[in-house]
Amino acid sequence: MPSQTEWDRRYLRMAREVAHWSKDPSTGVGAILVDPEYNFISSGYNGFASKVRDTPERLNNRTLKLKLTLHGEENAIINAGKAGRMTKGATCYVWPMPPCAPCASKLAQAGVLHIISVTTSPDHHSRWGEDISLAQEVYSETGMDLLIYEQEFLDW
Repeated sequence: MPSQTEWDRRYLRMAREVAHWSKDPSTGVGAILVDPEYNFISSGYNGFASKVRDTPERLNNRTLKLKLTLHGEENAIINAGKAGRMTKGATCYVWPMPPCAPCASKLAQAGVLHIISVTTSPDHHSRWGEDISLAQEVYSETGMDLLIYEQEFLDW
């Protein structure tokens, strides 16, 4: 049986692959939910809702795109529900950055206990520092834990 580290590596790689499915021209985010025995629950990537046209005009208009986009973590939760799978006690693997504060809250509400992600760029911290701090408060107050690996951990 693989170790937790090997499971983490496998599912972070999967989250990276799922992130590539996003049509967002600036950032693709992938999220994988797994149960406590490391069985796959669901995946999600950032993008518009099903049947909402993802035209270049919408995708390249940042204000409009942000209003229409579901985050990868949100889609993973929704997809789990559509498949009738439970998320209580789950782990969420997220690429290429930890969840934002609203997604951290949604994951907590869905019963997710563990978040595993990778380090982010200094630019990400400068743009989203306040949001990252707020997400940390969500983790602390809800009992969720966050594990961050260096991107080199994945041994591409």
